[in-house]
Amino acid sequence: MGLSGTVVLLAHGAVTRPDDVETYYRHIREGKPLVPAVLEALKQHYAAIGGSSPLNGITRVVAHDLEVELAQRHGPGSFSVRFGFRHTPPFAEEVMAEVGARAQGKVVAIPMAPHGSPFVEQGYARAMEKGREAARGGAQLLFAGSWHLEPKLLECWSQALDAARKGLPAAVSGHPLVVFTAHSLPVRVLQGTDYERELCESAAEICRRSGIPEDGYRVAWQSASPSGEPWMGPDIREVLRQASDEGRSAVVVVPQGFVADHLEVLYDLDLVAQKEARTLGLAFARAAMPNTSPLFVGALADLTERTLRSGP
Repeated sequence: MGLSGTVVLLAHGAVTRPDDVETYYRHIREGKPLVPAVLEALKQHYAAIGGSSPLNGITRVVAHDLEVELAQRHGPGSFSVRFGFRHTPPFAEEVMAEVGARAQGKVVAIPMAPHGSPFVEQGYARAMEKGREAARGGAQLLFAGSWHLEPKLLECWSQALDAARKGLPAAVSGHPLVVFTAHSLPVRVLQGTDYERELCESAAEICRRSGIPEDGYRVAWQSASPSGEPWMGPDIREVLRQASDEGRSAVVVVPQGFVADHLEVLYDLDLVAQKEARTLGLAFARAAMPNTSPLFVGALADLTERTLRSGP
């Protein structure tokens, strides 16, 4: 018998219009205003990538494509796939309240962040539980958990890495350094968690698939906020400087901590990190994000099936 149920894709959410920047970051900061200089810098960052982030639209397309994929596997109408965000509409809590009021079966919640960061997971879990309680329905909520070693996800990254390496200038000598990145977090938040270990595990597996030796890649961090406390490092800019000091001629960046294009990829990597690399004399390439690729959608379908089969 085929599987059935509801899937809710959970993402951070992003700015979709230039006028939304302040509202969005106030929500992240739970109503606290931003320092005017910081707000102005953020507005400039969004302006540099066209005024908005594509994340919300990408998530919408992935939800549609995942519903189609699951229907092909388990029959028409077998699954309903929704999406909810933490900091922009539709909010995860409201989506779960609506789903819970209608659904009586199982609801699979998938954070669109493959590595198990409690900082991220707990925020989604609180929102989804609050929505389920508000619905007062009979829906059973199942969280997918870490999926950093999902085979199709790893293959998606391996193919993107191979394509990025091939796209480097023909004049590049030697082997490029592959740099895997994830969003940095305060050290205190990650103490006692598996987040860093999982990042290292997936990086190693992607390199194994692409034939990258152990000395051919590093794991770095990016997009740390100036909060005045220690954040996880080394920062990607530090790793770029190390690569230059080692005599490397090129770097390929793989933003494995994310699954879609957004500000931290399009600005922090494609503009800031690439400018730093060029200043250092390094050729720079960035692996394409999974975004809406069929292979990535297939990974989410496999994850959905496994979560349902392993859940109570």
